[in-house]
Amino acid sequence: MAVVTILSGAASGIIASAVESVIELIVDLTEWDDVRKAFTRDTVDAMWGNRTHNYDAAICYNLDYDVADWDRIYEKTAVKLELGLLHTDYDCFFMNGENDFWALEDGGGINLAATSRQDLCSWDENDDLHLCCD
Repeated sequence: MAVVTILSGAASGIIASAVESVIELIVDLTEWDDVRKAFTRDTVDAMWGNRTHNYDAAICYNLDYDVADWDRIYEKTAVKLELGLLHTDYDCFFMNGENDFWALEDGGGINLAATSRQDLCSWDENDDLHLCCD
């Protein structure tokens, strides 16, 4: 059974609610990669769908990353995802522009999920791990 724990951070009502809603969707999954993909995708979708501020992007990532302006990162929350003996941590947060997010390691659905305002943000066509919001 998959387990999700909020470790630290703002743990806003939005992110906490997103994590809680995802638990119901992943609890019966038994394959680690399936759990991770569902967690990242569904958490970001729930964050985005329930945001109360006009944020430009919602992101969950579990490896090293950087942003251009840390003052424009909001409600950053560390979340631990477990399935049996397997576990990993994710940072989930909202971002406002003008700002850039760089995933410094692997992407893919098991590590990264993001959604953003299409009128303000885009993925760098030369670097699929760089989200730029104007």
